[in-house]
Amino acid sequence: MKSYLLKLLDTYLILLAFITSVSANLIDNGGGFIYDDDYDITWTANAKMTEPMTWDEANAWAASLDLGGVKGWRLPTTVESDVTASEMGHLFYYEYSDLSLLTNIQYTGPHYWSSTESTANSDDAWLFRFADGVQVARPKFTTRYAWAVHDGNIGPIPIIISIDIAGGQIQECSAINGSFVSLTSDVQLLDGSELSLVTWVIDGENAGTGNSIEPFLKLGEHSIIATAESTSGYSSNASTHVVVTDTTAPDITVNFIDEQSGEPIISIDHQNAHHVTTQMVASDICDPNPEILGTGGVDIVNGSVLKVKGNDNSVTLTTNSILLRATTTDASGNSVDVEKMLTITY
Repeated sequence: MKSYLLKLLDTYLILLAFITSVSANLIDNGGGFIYDDDYDITWTANAKMTEPMTWDEANAWAASLDLGGVKGWRLPTTVESDVTASEMGHLFYYEYSDLSLLTNIQYTGPHYWSSTESTANSDDAWLFRFADGVQVARPKFTTRYAWAVHDGNIGPIPIIISIDIAGGQIQECSAINGSFVSLTSDVQLLDGSELSLVTWVIDGENAGTGNSIEPFLKLGEHSIIATAESTSGYSSNASTHVVVTDTTAPDITVNFIDEQSGEPIISIDHQNAHHVTTQMVASDICDPNPEILGTGGVDIVNGSVLKVKGNDNSVTLTTNSILLRATTTDASGNSVDVEKMLTITY
């Protein structure tokens, strides 16, 4: 009987511990900070402060984060053997009733990086899926969301800043060698003060001041940092990155030109066809000088003269047609080819 009572007491204690753990609450400290007293860590209330990035970029982003003068942020940790013990897993399984305190949790898409490398493969790191509460290891070069967490109980932030990129992080080249990109800061002041200044740094260089800027960014990837300062002396920064890419092929126009009339032609009588000139003109938004190569039996370039019925030392083409194939390629490797047929009548 005594043994039976002891077993019942053990079971009761286990159930009590479980009920206590699942009833733990997240605490809204205000100013964008949510405290988890179970793990003694503080989450940013905004779960989407940046766009997806690689694991190395995500760790660097968290480490450089400065929220109202509070530094020392990091990515959440993963316990490989127990998803419920991982910091994001704890949120999902034990704090689910308070998740409404957190905004912009991404339940679909690339999910969230943790700071924990996979012990099975150092090229992988663990991520957590809020869609189904599963943690998996994935290659570090893939892009995922990043969510910052801080050890201890952090008080409210008097100033919060985020960056909006018109058109998103991937920008198509819209001018020679780059694109103008519109960047806007969104600043929240929580202590009654006023905004003093917003400064911008792109690729480590000063890029101007103001709520919005529209810098010209060359092809490639660029790091962007915006820092807001309030009249009460507090500051906060946000960072992101933009990739300017060129995926659009050049335009090309191909014609046969009758040298006697100077007009484009699609057919010509062999008795009147003394000289025929090829015309190939290419243009590209991003590349001012796209390469052009035409073939019509032999390699030819813009302005080549084809002797349809020539004089001495020329070749007479005894054919009913000439096919010109032209290819244009820009500096990014985008290419397109077109064909033009000239009919020879007899």
